[in-house]
Amino acid sequence: MSNGTTTDLTAALKKAGEELAMQISDASDLRVETKWVMASDSGDVDWSTARPVARTIVKLDGDSELIIPVTKEGDALVIRRDLLALHEGNVANARAYREKLYDMILSVAREIRGR
Repeated sequence: MSNGTTTDLTAALKKAGEELAMQISDASDLRVETKWVMASDSGDVDWSTARPVARTIVKLDGDSELIIPVTKEGDALVIRRDLLALHEGNVANARAYREKLYDMILSVAREIRGR
């Protein structure tokens, strides 16, 4: 590989690493909000009427917050477990995506450092 190509590759890797680091910085809190919306009998949906089912915030330091709406039936608080399970799936997908993003940043950083 010529020196110009090595320099170009190093510059490209550095730029990619900087862009990924900026994305991570912008997303220091992982926020997942699952919403529901009522479909009409014909299947039409007004997306602007979506209402939250649950919200989770996971901070980089590992702290997390889960907010779920409940209803009250007598003295008992009731959770929609089917919707909560859907939300938990969304959170798991978001965490997996963020982990892949971290791995990419680490890989780029190692590549840059090795050059």
